[in-house]
Amino acid sequence: MLQSKRYEIILDKLNKTGEVQVTALSKELNISESTIRRDLLDLQLQQKLVRVHGGAILGSSQQIFSESYELQMDERMMINTEEKKKVAQKAEKLIRDGQCVFIDGGTSTVNIIDELQYRDVKIVTNSELIIKRLNNPVAQITFLGGNYLDKYKMVVGPLALMGINQFNFDACFLSCAGIDFDDNMSFTSELQTLEIKKQAMKNSLNSYLLVDHSKVGVKGFCNFETLDKFDGILIDETTELLENGLENLILVK
Repeated sequence: MLQSKRYEIILDKLNKTGEVQVTALSKELNISESTIRRDLLDLQLQQKLVRVHGGAILGSSQQIFSESYELQMDERMMINTEEKKKVAQKAEKLIRDGQCVFIDGGTSTVNIIDELQYRDVKIVTNSELIIKRLNNPVAQITFLGGNYLDKYKMVVGPLALMGINQFNFDACFLSCAGIDFDDNMSFTSELQTLEIKKQAMKNSLNSYLLVDHSKVGVKGFCNFETLDKFDGILIDETTELLENGLENLILVK
């Protein structure tokens, strides 16, 4: 069964009963409970529901995406994995040999390193996820120091900002908590990672934002940057994105 059809069934049941159970959905749809849990995670990021123990209930679509609401990194890694991989692969192709780049922390950017680590480039990152994927890299890798945030698997704070200010980049590749086309804005869920992202943009000739479609329409606690300020916004292709009017949108099939 297509993912979109499962979403339709889940949301229909929520609208009728106010709650759904993982076990019941698994039996009814004849798919694994782990798949149902991933669907609920994705729908929660889209602000369509709120997960509870064993299932989900209806939640406000207007809830602001704050640090306390944000999912753990290992949960976010399970959401839209193929879409994120395709977006990251497209981003990697924007980098030329010999360039210097910054790669932000986050599940949307981590896949860039899989091929990029074997190329003649210089990479600066604050992401532990990037470091853990290295395997005898050819690229020169610099991992920033700073205060470690276990929830985000990255370093932030004064030392990280001092570190990033030692470099200038041909391009930076950034993630975010959500984007809103109507407000022309990208968001983060808290301030500490926001400071790193802004400094990376300031020090870069080109800035790229990587998102998947679940981030569309999600408002975060902190304003990051207007969407038109990015040289490119890479996102997996959906029908809803074709009419937003942004010239810097890069749709990834």
